[in-house]
Amino acid sequence: MGTMGWVTLTAAASIYYIIPKIYNTEIYSVKIANTHFWLVLIGQLMFSITMWITGIQQGALWKAVTPEGSLKYTFMETLAKNYPFWQLRTVAG
Repeated sequence: MGTMGWVTLTAAASIYYIIPKIYNTEIYSVKIANTHFWLVLIGQLMFSITMWITGIQQGALWKAVTPEGSLKYTFMETLAKNYPFWQLRTVAG
């Protein structure tokens, strides 16, 4: 996740720096560039955190067993418990 966020922000910063240099102009709006940075940062953090939570939760649910030794949750129940995190990840994207 860190690599994905780093590459995205580095690519955007490079474009914001290189394009004005190529055309010998100034950046159109520093405020828009800063807004873009913060939106990407917040979205990336939300995306990463929800993926971590979903992975840990899903693994725990798959390993949960009843006292008799059978699985406590079905595959569909584990998927249903992930829906809120998937929806939050969609918003973050």
